[in-house]
Amino acid sequence: MTLAFDLIEQGFAVFPVNPETKQPFTTHGHLDATHDVELVATWFSLDYPQAVVGVHAGASGLVILDLDKKNGKDGFESVDEGWLEIPDSFHYDTPSGGRHYIYRAPADKVLAPARDYRSLAGVDRRGGSSYAVWYGDAPAPDMIKDAPNWLCDEAVSRTGSAFDGRLDEWLATADGEPDGRVIQAIQRIPKGEFDHVEMVERQMELVRLAAEGHPGVRVALDALRREWLRPPYDNADYAYEYDAGLDGCVKKFGATDSAITELPEYSTTLANLPSEFPINMLVGEAKPKKHFFDVLRLLCATEFDDYQVAAILWGAPTVKGWAREWGLQYVYKQIAELRAKNDVTIENPTLEAERVKIRDIQLLTDVERTEMSVYETFVERYLFWVKSKSRTVNVPYHRMNAVTILSLAYGMYGFIPEAEGAMGLNVFQIGLGESSTGKTRSLKMRDAVLREFFKGDENYDLGSDASIQALHDVLLKRDGRPSFFNADEAAVTFSQMVEQKWLAGMESFLTRLYEGYVPPMLRRGSDVTKPAMTSFNVAMYGTPDRVMDILTQDMFLTGFLPRFAWTIGDPPDDSDEQHKMSQASSRLMKLDYDPVARGFATEFMLIRRMIGTGRHPVRATEAALQRFAEASKLMKEQLIKHPLWRLIEPSWKRLASETVRKLASLIALSEGSLIVELRHAVYALQHAEEWVNNLVVVSEGISSSIFQKECDEVERAVVTSGGSMTKAKLVNRFRAWRFREFQERLESLIQQGRLREDQTGTKVEVNV
Repeated sequence: MTLAFDLIEQGFAVFPVNPETKQPFTTHGHLDATHDVELVATWFSLDYPQAVVGVHAGASGLVILDLDKKNGKDGFESVDEGWLEIPDSFHYDTPSGGRHYIYRAPADKVLAPARDYRSLAGVDRRGGSSYAVWYGDAPAPDMIKDAPNWLCDEAVSRTGSAFDGRLDEWLATADGEPDGRVIQAIQRIPKGEFDHVEMVERQMELVRLAAEGHPGVRVALDALRREWLRPPYDNADYAYEYDAGLDGCVKKFGATDSAITELPEYSTTLANLPSEFPINMLVGEAKPKKHFFDVLRLLCATEFDDYQVAAILWGAPTVKGWAREWGLQYVYKQIAELRAKNDVTIENPTLEAERVKIRDIQLLTDVERTEMSVYETFVERYLFWVKSKSRTVNVPYHRMNAVTILSLAYGMYGFIPEAEGAMGLNVFQIGLGESSTGKTRSLKMRDAVLREFFKGDENYDLGSDASIQALHDVLLKRDGRPSFFNADEAAVTFSQMVEQKWLAGMESFLTRLYEGYVPPMLRRGSDVTKPAMTSFNVAMYGTPDRVMDILTQDMFLTGFLPRFAWTIGDPPDDSDEQHKMSQASSRLMKLDYDPVARGFATEFMLIRRMIGTGRHPVRATEAALQRFAEASKLMKEQLIKHPLWRLIEPSWKRLASETVRKLASLIALSEGSLIVELRHAVYALQHAEEWVNNLVVVSEGISSSIFQKECDEVERAVVTSGGSMTKAKLVNRFRAWRFREFQERLESLIQQGRLREDQTGTKVEVNV
């Protein structure tokens, strides 16, 4: 109680908090925080003697930097990686290993609570209507300093505005069945305990979705309320906190933006696009930020007015995510600025159209495609089994897994004879796909088959988090047996290769293992000093944005990434029916034992016995070799037109000369044959169509991601300089770049609205 009185003397508003749950004891939660000494004495001496002290941040004139170090997050590291400085001020450590820094909040800004503030993991901001449990002593008045600029971003609503009606009136407008965006928001509702800040953030997200016109938000809000009031918190106090928070969100941001309702109908506007417009730039999965501005330039080059351009940007699948995140007013601003510059021409529209065509390379003739439609291989039988177990199937993932299974089953039993030596039948693959598109489900199916096949040899799966030394040791002991480097989160594996010293050299180590030869361990104490042979297979999965953000062009230009075949999963189906099917699928998936999986494993063993022990050459007929050569030439003729040909070429060479032939050989072996016939070659080329088109998409994504990362560096430099920096100083900061490169990145940041020039044109400022 003494601490509570001391804090009141400093002008802080306090209230009692349950030390176990960190939730307020009071009827209206932290909203009951007070400076009243008598009330505080009653709370802490009579009503809740076991309570610890909570401080209402906004009512106390404070903003609190809360650095967490738990649940895999490290706020201290996040601040360092964000190039942010923490000015000295009163602070104390928290029981979980974190720390609270206490600052005076600026009087001219309205702050709000934020979890993972500025997307910094483990960095929370307690400001406005939020609170912190106070673990320190009471500070002297001069110990609390002004908050740094970077901690004082105002929370702004990009969509929606003040709603004047009653809460029940607003809820009536949020009825309906949830669409895809709302379903995704429902999936982000925490399970288990979560605090007031997290609850309000989820409410804010859902209210903004309703303001954008998404149906079913009331369903999502009811789901959030149930989680918030789960026992033992199903009482009037917590119900009041929920209702008060929702009422506040609705009053601030609940009204549908009239500009959104006045947009022309998307489908009608789309139908009126000029016939020469590259429609493929608008359809498909969401694209990086740069794609938004590419589409904007193309649209402004048409005769569309601002409203029609905005309607396309607001509705097109490839760009609408960015448009709706930034808000319609920002979209109109970008249209106006681009028109004002009179810079809406396309430098090379023919090249843009050609690039779209390059993403649709076809290697089979119509006759071959008809023949392949009735040709059943292990891959088709595997897909049939998958579909019998799951009502929602993302076919590209399962095709990739089927190839991995074939390679692990037959990789040690065959090789392709080459003039330079034997080419193993192992494959390196990377699968990319958004969250909630079935990656995890597909891996369960794959692993069900592999577990049956590798019974008694559980060490075949090497995982992805071992050191090079440990991996080397294991591979030497696996002499004559296949091995599997398996990463469910490719971004984590790649970032470890780039950033962590204990994995330095992993990229080149994996590249050397591609041939299957494991060099001896020339290390004192090693019990295996002879070389080994293995069929080394790699399969990694990840989300496109995270993986693209880490990969570099150098990885393509060296020997590492060109060895991979790329799979891109189908985008998520946001329909309500698909969501219901997905839920039903999770109930169908019981794979502890499956007779079909065991049947596949038995089939592999029987065919291997039929082939015989040892490694066998798998030779191709003249017709098959001729077909491989024709397809390789056709790929090159189209790919060489792409402006990123230099980046694509190394991967094309590997794909055309190695990966396609490996798959054809695996298909032949799965039929018990050591001869690659024409049908095997054509079947492999059908897979190669997907691989080569995905290669183009990934190459463009890598190139775009590198540009964006360099833009982020420029923005970070301005932010860490207090939000303003002279152009001369900024140019000097990036003097290692050519001036034109620097200028392109600066202009992009200004165009995106992330930075702005001051009135004199000599300074660059953060656009807040």
